[in-house]
Amino acid sequence: MADKKRLERNTEDKIIAGVASGVADFFGIDRSLVRVLWAIAVLFGGFGGLIYIILWIVLPEAGQDRTVADDLREKVEDSQASKEAESDDGDDSTE
Repeated sequence: MADKKRLERNTEDKIIAGVASGVADFFGIDRSLVRVLWAIAVLFGGFGGLIYIILWIVLPEAGQDRTVADDLREKVEDSQASKEAESDDGDDSTE
């Protein structure tokens, strides 16, 4: 069975986060062309920067399953759990 192509950030050939390189690899086009088109979209359309940031967050690095969003979600959950544990400890001491 053939390997499925997957859209992911290419951190081996990156300038910022590997998004443009990953998009170029996925579609099989030149990385420089994607980077130039992205720069034009940022300068003239304004939407290129927002799309880049969104893809940076939601695309995993090449060879990994976790995304930046997964890491952020885990940190928030850990922070909330520790705050709940601290507030539970504080409530027990006052009774």
